[in-house]
Amino acid sequence: RLSRDELLKNSGMSDNQLVEIESYGLIAPRGRHYDGDALSIAKAVTEMASFGIESRHLRSFKSAADREIGLIEQVITPLTRQKSAESKARAEEVQKEIASLSIRLHAALVRGGLHRLRP
Repeated sequence: RLSRDELLKNSGMSDNQLVEIESYGLIAPRGRHYDGDALSIAKAVTEMASFGIESRHLRSFKSAADREIGLIEQVITPLTRQKSAESKARAEEVQKEIASLSIRLHAALVRGGLHRLRP
């Protein structure tokens, strides 16, 4: 758990940047605090800004993540509707597996696309 000030200090992000990425839905506090994922996002956004990439350009990342989450939700919903502890555990396992596969697929697609940019 991090306070707003701790998030800013640990990420190197300005208060204006944080307000901006919050407005784009990239991160949100949970109550009055931020979690580790918010810190990871804030650090990545700060580092991307050093290359001239503005927060507004990152909305597509959020949209893509939301679509992936929706796909995972479609797959696990039948499992979460079952009441057994076994089904709930299986849903969590499937969720983690698909998330991992999604990250692998995304990384491979980006790498493949970057190959085309090489002179």
